[in-house]
Amino acid sequence: MTAKEQQAAIEERTINGEGFVTFDKLTVKVRVIDSRKSFGRDDVLITPVNGSGEQWIDLTRVHQ
Repeated sequence: MTAKEQQAAIEERTINGEGFVTFDKLTVKVRVIDSRKSFGRDDVLITPVNGSGEQWIDLTRVHQ
């Protein structure tokens, strides 16, 4: 996936760079702040909209 395709995929899964991630039974609103290609998958660096911290996760875990 090229950088342009990766950006398009992020835009499909978020609204203005923000989306939701579900951890077990908890859904958190997050902001995507960076992206990378890692071991053949597309990762995004996320941070919670309210709160602190950041984490790299697979792009497919982010949804609207």
